[in-house]
Amino acid sequence: MLTKPGLLLRIEGGVLLAVSLLLYRESHSSWALFAALFLVPDLSFLGYLAGVKVGAAAYNIAHTSTGPLILIGRTTIGSTQIQPGQYELRAEEGKSEIQVIQRNRSLRQFQFNGQSFRQRLRVQRS
Repeated sequence: MLTKPGLLLRIEGGVLLAVSLLLYRESHSSWALFAALFLVPDLSFLGYLAGVKVGAAAYNIAHTSTGPLILIGRTTIGSTQIQPGQYELRAEEGKSEIQVIQRNRSLRQFQFNGQSFRQRLRVQRS
């Protein structure tokens, strides 16, 4: 078995698919969205319209595990690290704060005045 790389790659792909399904189920997101996103890497075949070399490169890049692994990495809001999942941003009228909430638990609270918050958003987008 260890001398058959094709078999090892298939086992690896099966394990990655199983783990992806389990993690996606925990996110409580739409399964229709999962099905649509599952097929997105196959759009890389359009690279073949620009030639065989470009098509092969686009296909190989789209079918590696590197991109998804980068996306699953830790994300931060301010100094708070968050994991993939569903979050709610809550702001009350007349107050100058925003709360980041997950499963009815406040993870982080931000104080701001309107001007500095807009400037921060502008900086993060560029």
